[in-house]
Amino acid sequence: GKYVCADEASQNMVIANRDTALGWETFTLLLFEKNECAIRAGNRQFFCAELNLRAEVTASRNNIGNWETFFLEQLDSNYVAFKAANGKYLSLDERTLQIHASGESIGKPEKFVLISK
Repeated sequence: GKYVCADEASQNMVIANRDTALGWETFTLLLFEKNECAIRAGNRQFFCAELNLRAEVTASRNNIGNWETFFLEQLDSNYVAFKAANGKYLSLDERTLQIHASGESIGKPEKFVLISK
């Protein structure tokens, strides 16, 4: 029930702890072939699944490579899921509210709502 944020004050960690969507909670979704995508944060950096750091997701990369490319899966009712380069889904850690590329399957913590403007 919270907005995702690329928090510059927390080393650009991607967390879901905001009640309103402002600059740090606004992203650009770049769509490629075969449902691949990249996500650019308000700081103009791309989301990265930090596979060497517990698969934490950060908004910290200038360029798009394997760790910055995700597979977008459309679900029902405007929900989507994102699969990272490690084959795991982006998932909300409900204790820390951080996003990690650690979900084995799609459950509630792996579902995100896309809001277009």
